[in-house]
Amino acid sequence: MANFEIHIGGYPEAQVPISGAALSLTAEEKDAACKSGITDEQYLRSKLDLAEKGQRLRARATQLGELVERTLQSLGDAYRLVGIGRNIDTLNWTLQVSTPTGFRNVVLPRELVDDVLDSGAARDRDGLKNLVYFGVGRRDAIFQGRT
Repeated sequence: MANFEIHIGGYPEAQVPISGAALSLTAEEKDAACKSGITDEQYLRSKLDLAEKGQRLRARATQLGELVERTLQSLGDAYRLVGIGRNIDTLNWTLQVSTPTGFRNVVLPRELVDDVLDSGAARDRDGLKNLVYFGVGRRDAIFQGRT
């Protein structure tokens, strides 16, 4: 279980069952479907698609958070990932990190996160690590071990 909060903008927090008897709309949802000019089935499919995408994004956030936690461990116990979020407008990810000097927000470009999670190439992981170090005010850690 993750030791940090996950915030995914634009996606409901609640888990929607993907199958089973719970696949029905509330009276309010049926009314919304009617007012939108779509069938109940179309509304339900849209609701399920949104829930599935939210679940996939939460899984990616968890993967990213675990990588960031390992990176922060190299800096010591005073550095801790508190939360991770995805901006619905820019699609970038924001880390909320507790440091000895207070909280820092570290913005990670969507492209870098996608590369790290999809390929896992050493170059991409190093880019993530360096951006985290820079974002928490530890530029010195970027060059440690390099001679």
